[in-house]
Amino acid sequence: MPYYGDGGHLMSSPVENVRYNPFSAEVLANPAAAHKELRDKCPVHAFREHEPHFTSLTKHEDVLGALKNIDVFSSQ
Repeated sequence: MPYYGDGGHLMSSPVENVRYNPFSAEVLANPAAAHKELRDKCPVHAFREHEPHFTSLTKHEDVLGALKNIDVFSSQ
């Protein structure tokens, strides 16, 4: 299903079943491998085990789309 995270521009779809903790020892030891897995399996990842919650965008086109739409993709 297409994901229109910025209100109109097609973005990668979020995937709920990928476990990723950017603060884990495994990820910190080899972040490049963890980031590759996210790009391949879950390009839009919501991390809810930290306050504040945050979402990681791993694909260049998704990051550009978010940067161009600060009304939707702002923490303010």
